[in-house]
Amino acid sequence: MVKKDNNSPKAILWLESSLTKFHITHMAQVSKALQEKGFEVSILTSEDTIKKFEENGGKINKHDYCAQDSEIDFGRKARFLPALPSQTTYDKSGDIVNDRGLTPFEFIGSDEIREKRNKKIGKAIANENPDVIVTSLWPSGYGPFTEEIWNMMNEARDKNPKCKVYSLSNDIPYIDRQYNYPRTKAPYFNLVDRTFVRGDGTIPVDDYIPINDSARDKIDYVGHFITPLPPRADIPETKRKVLVTYGLTENNWQGNNYYRYFKSILEAAPHTKLSKNPWEVIVSPDCSQKDFEGIQRFAEYITSRHGMTINVRQGVPDKAFKQEVADAAFLIRQYDIFVLDDISTGIPALVTIGEIGRYTCGALEGEDRVANIMYKMRAPVVGYAQYDLESAYSVAGSINDACDKAQRKAFSLPTNAPDRVADAITEDYKAIHPDWSPGVAANVTDSPDPIIKKANKVTPQKKPKNHEKGK
Repeated sequence: MVKKDNNSPKAILWLESSLTKFHITHMAQVSKALQEKGFEVSILTSEDTIKKFEENGGKINKHDYCAQDSEIDFGRKARFLPALPSQTTYDKSGDIVNDRGLTPFEFIGSDEIREKRNKKIGKAIANENPDVIVTSLWPSGYGPFTEEIWNMMNEARDKNPKCKVYSLSNDIPYIDRQYNYPRTKAPYFNLVDRTFVRGDGTIPVDDYIPINDSARDKIDYVGHFITPLPPRADIPETKRKVLVTYGLTENNWQGNNYYRYFKSILEAAPHTKLSKNPWEVIVSPDCSQKDFEGIQRFAEYITSRHGMTINVRQGVPDKAFKQEVADAAFLIRQYDIFVLDDISTGIPALVTIGEIGRYTCGALEGEDRVANIMYKMRAPVVGYAQYDLESAYSVAGSINDACDKAQRKAFSLPTNAPDRVADAITEDYKAIHPDWSPGVAANVTDSPDPIIKKANKVTPQKKPKNHEKGK
C-alpha cells in the first residue's frame, strides 16, 4: 500500500454510475476540489462504473491512481480502491439480465453479489479509516443501495466516531414505487451530516420528497456542476453552425423516432433568423440506414428549395464536439442532464423533451427542469415536447425567441458547486480538528505518478478481474 502523510484527512467517495457518465464527472470534480483542500481521496466504485469511466476516456494507471492522461480527471492523487462486484440485476438462474431490458437504476444484484460488495466495503473502511464519506445520488436515488450505504456509514462511524457522511444529490430525485417511494426515503436525509444538492435552490428537493425541518436544515444547494466549454472561436456570426442532435447521452431510451424528429426541425429551419447559417444535423448510430438516408434526402430537399446549407452526419459526439458547441450559433437537442453544460455560456437552445424526460424518475423531470431553466433561471432556452414539433412556424418562432433572449444576456449560472462542496466539508473537518490547516494534499511518500518526485518503490494494489478491459 502506498504510504501517505498521516496528517492529511481521508475521504472515501462512494460512486455508482452504470447508466451515464453524469455522476462520474461530477464526483471527479469533487475529488479534485477535496485534494486541493488537503484531503487524501479514495474512490470506492464498481466494475460497471469503471467500465463506464473507461468507455468515456477515463484511465487508471497500474498503481490504481487516476492516470495523468485520463479524460475524466479525478486528480492525480485520487486512488481507486479494488472494484466492487457489478451491481447489475441477476435473474433467478444467476444470468445477467440484458441491460437494454432494464429501466434506469434497476441494478439490484443477487444476495451473493450484495454480500461480496459488503465485505469489500468493510475491508475498505478498515484499511482507510475515513474521516469523510461522500455518497453519489443517495438518498434521492439508488434506493436499492440504501442498506449497503447504511452498513458503510455504521462501520465508518464505529471505527471513527468523528467520521462525517455526506450525500451528493439531485434536486429532482429518482422515484420508483419499489425502492424509492418518497415517504420511505425521506427519513434517510436525517442520517447524513449534510446533503449537497446539485442546483441553486430554484427547484427544492422537498417539492418531491416530504423532508422534515431537521433534514431540511442539513441540505445545501451548492449550484451546478459544469464541464466548461472551450473558448469561443473568433469567427463571423454567419459562419456559426446551428447544431441539431437527437440526444447526446450514451443510452437512448427514446425508441426509433429519428426521421420524424429531424424532419420536423428541418421544416422549421428556413423560417428562422438562422436560415443563412450552416446547419449541422448529427444523427445517432442507432438510427436505421433507411431513416438516415431519408433524413439526408429531406435535408437535400430543404437545401435545394430554400438555398440553405445543411450537412447530415451520423456518429456519436466526441470530445471535439464541445468545441462545436462553444462555436455554435444555436443548439437543438434532446433533454438530458448535460443541457446545462452546453448552455452555460449563454448559447441559445431549443430543448426537446421525450419520454425519458417526461416519465422516468417518477416525476416530470425533463419538463420540470426545462421550465425551471426557461422561467426561473432566465436562460435563452425554449422547451418542446417532441410530439409538439409538428408546426414548423411555431417551432421557428420559438427558435427566434431564444435568439432574442441570448441577445439580452440576462442568463447567469452558478457553476462553482465542486468548490462549495469542498469548502463545506473542510469547514466541518476544521471545526472538529482546529489544529489542522487546509492546503494542497501532502505529496504521496511513494508516488506512483511521474508528476510527483519518486522516493521509494511502490507496491501496487491488486486489480479487479478483467479490469484492463473494463469488464
